[in-house]
Amino acid sequence: MKIKWEKRPYAVVGFCLCFSILQAQTDADLLRYSMLNVSGNARFNAMGGAFGALGANFTALSTNPAAIGLYSRHEISVTGAITSFNTKSNYYGNSKEDQGIRINMPSVNGVFCVYENKNTNKNSWRRVQVAVGMNRLSDFNSASAVQGFNKKSSYMEDVAARANGIKPSSLGSPASMAWNTGLLDVRDTNSWHYVTALAGGNLEQKQLWETSGNISELVFSVGGNYSDQLYIGATIGVPFVHYSERSSISETNTEHLKFPYSFQSYTYHQNYRVSGAGVNLKLGLIYKPFPFFRIGLAFHTPTYYSLSESYQADISTEMSHPENLAKRDAISSNYGYKIYSPAKGLLSLGFVIGNFGVIGLEGELLNYKGMRANLGDDPDYENNLNRVVKNNYQMAGVFKAGTEWKVSIVRLRAGYIYQSCPYKDKDIRSAWSDNTITAGLGLALGAWNIDFGFMYNMGKQNHYIYNLVDGNNHQSLVEAANLKTNKYMYSISLSAKF
Repeated sequence: MKIKWEKRPYAVVGFCLCFSILQAQTDADLLRYSMLNVSGNARFNAMGGAFGALGANFTALSTNPAAIGLYSRHEISVTGAITSFNTKSNYYGNSKEDQGIRINMPSVNGVFCVYENKNTNKNSWRRVQVAVGMNRLSDFNSASAVQGFNKKSSYMEDVAARANGIKPSSLGSPASMAWNTGLLDVRDTNSWHYVTALAGGNLEQKQLWETSGNISELVFSVGGNYSDQLYIGATIGVPFVHYSERSSISETNTEHLKFPYSFQSYTYHQNYRVSGAGVNLKLGLIYKPFPFFRIGLAFHTPTYYSLSESYQADISTEMSHPENLAKRDAISSNYGYKIYSPAKGLLSLGFVIGNFGVIGLEGELLNYKGMRANLGDDPDYENNLNRVVKNNYQMAGVFKAGTEWKVSIVRLRAGYIYQSCPYKDKDIRSAWSDNTITAGLGLALGAWNIDFGFMYNMGKQNHYIYNLVDGNNHQSLVEAANLKTNKYMYSISLSAKF
């Protein structure tokens, strides 16, 4: 049977191992820092973030900076949150579940009205505001497990296929470690064609991974209010990235089949951390043609990230080795690189129903083909990675809706968020879904406000541990694991106006 390696956009499966022979970066890394889910104070969260035309909310300064123009008083606010998550997987009919919980602070801020014009009888600038604080742009906390019996192939066949044509001395992770521990052999030293004794599968496969971290944006905003009809704003955003991932792939001979060297099992561990910062500019306006209606527009420049990464990996085997083979091999590396997220446009509508309630609608659109990597020391791999992005991604967006209603000192809120799929592939798109339901309430106690927010994110996608197809009939030699993820965020904000 002829084996063929098939490239897929790994981010679509929700997890990316560092499969590259020469570099750790893949299209998943670019997507991770481009597909954002802004969260912050409890009011913003409870209304699904649909504040682009409603304004007067600090977290909205990371979506439409013109929101600052609707502030008429100073405000200081702090938000705390608890995030819990669980993932269910199904792989070759076997179900697994993993879960976790985190405590975080998604927003802390201050907004200040630095100028006020008391003359309201003519068209003029009424107020100028400035703000500084922190918003949470993305939360990376997750944990997942996939396990099942594969009768058709081994992950080592994928490693061998990717290594073909490369001399052993030039192999990267994980092929070099698989070679040193006897999991790979070479069939032809002229073409460096690699093979593995585990070909054909009949192995219990297991993959575990846990991610943590976030992107938190330091926000510097300024804006103004012209005649209580036009509101403008600008935000300089400085996002800070903290991401860590621990993962493992293992294959076990549970059927006691006769492999060379009395093979029992191996485990491939990976651990890497990414940190760094970026910068972007956001511009926005809100126009109020009628007292009950507002329209908001915003534009975000690409975010330019400079990142550093530390990476450790090892392979440990359980089998009777010849003396010249190791039972464990490890590598580590540290390097820096740059990535560019795409520009973004936002359109928002706001409806004010007397003194009783508000409704916000918002859409954002960005072209994920615009993601780019600058790896510096490997232009060939950089060009290939950017080509993969261009060929596999497309335009996608987010729709948000939110509402708030007043009942005495109580504020009742609800919202909804829909994230569309950024991939071109029809099979990937058919398995993809990402929806969030939000709710909350607030208490208006004079100068003080206490707000509670709840967000429930439901995601579904297919996950491929690796990708191999039969070169003769083009049938896949590994099934996709179906992943269903649920994330719950409970937030509370305390704010004071003066």
